[in-house]
Amino acid sequence: MEGPRGQAVTDNATSPVRKLYAALVKLDSVNDVHENLLTDSDYERMTGDPEPRFCEWAYQQIEGRKLVPGLLGTVLRPTDARDLALESGCTPQQLAGLAIPTVLSEALREFGVRVPGVPSPVRDGLDQLRLCSSMLDQAIREIRPESLEDSDLNSPYPPVDLARRGAERLLKVFCFFLWDNGFKDAIQQVTSKGLWGFKGPKVLPPDWEKWLHEGDLGTLNFLLKSTSTEIKKTSLPVRFLRAGKKIWPNEVFESLNSLAKALQTAVHDTQTTSRFESDEKERMQKHFKAVKEVWDIFSGAKPEIEMWRPRTIQFFRSVNDGYCIHHEGYDDKGDVVRFYESSNSYDLHVPYLFVAATNPSAVDVSCSKLRDEFTRSV
Repeated sequence: MEGPRGQAVTDNATSPVRKLYAALVKLDSVNDVHENLLTDSDYERMTGDPEPRFCEWAYQQIEGRKLVPGLLGTVLRPTDARDLALESGCTPQQLAGLAIPTVLSEALREFGVRVPGVPSPVRDGLDQLRLCSSMLDQAIREIRPESLEDSDLNSPYPPVDLARRGAERLLKVFCFFLWDNGFKDAIQQVTSKGLWGFKGPKVLPPDWEKWLHEGDLGTLNFLLKSTSTEIKKTSLPVRFLRAGKKIWPNEVFESLNSLAKALQTAVHDTQTTSRFESDEKERMQKHFKAVKEVWDIFSGAKPEIEMWRPRTIQFFRSVNDGYCIHHEGYDDKGDVVRFYESSNSYDLHVPYLFVAATNPSAVDVSCSKLRDEFTRSV
């Protein structure tokens, strides 16, 4: 097959993008693909012969997560997208009922063209704390104390249980992020030796990760506080923290401790205990204040408390410049983040948790694969 300038279209396309180009010109022609792409302003500004020009354009579209709409807006009609998918190896059954953009995405996947994905946010319990705060606020306004504690309500998530589960998931995300990023020994030392006031189990757990997963709000909060002290006292480097900052500041510990006490008052105490708050509205207000304080700290509503928080990222490119490995990916907000001078090589197209010392691009990063349990509902 001859191109518009006489160049032959190669039949031994090896890269996924070149395989895609070969399939497109098989459906149409080199000239038609080229002419149709000229309607795209990015392609029009480029120079060179059609095949390398298409490759450059495609890689640019891939990085910007625009390849699917870019192809549908230029060289592919809806019927063409289906024909391309069948040419790629998709079966009619596989394509049945799919929207055209999804059909094209399936075709790209078969060719091996990986469009960068935006990872879902880690399910760290903050949404549950936000919802709990809203429910409590409404209950206080309407003076409905039964909505605080009654598990038989129509809502499957009464506020007390919602706050407990949300806060415990939040602390587990922090604990396991530290565990996976070089602080496993510090956590085990604090737990086994009862360092810095932490009251560990009488018998060391045979399965440490299971023990962490089963930890309650109070245990995990004190564990993070004591581990933070151990890390600071032993001068263990924390790449993602600014100089002089703590992993678990006192203000954070106190806010979660207040939440734990509020939950105890709401659930466990009775009118026979000295801690019981007899006024129902006052009890709700204390609970609301404790939940909102934690939410404000971890959502960034209190900038005076610089609190780090793991977020998700998914890489689509790694570059070795001869000195260091650098990575590029999308975070859970759809923003491009670049990891410069990565100490590790990360897999592409899989979600990770990360915290970085700098933003929006990142140097001195702690990063670990997103655990499956933190993708599931709280």
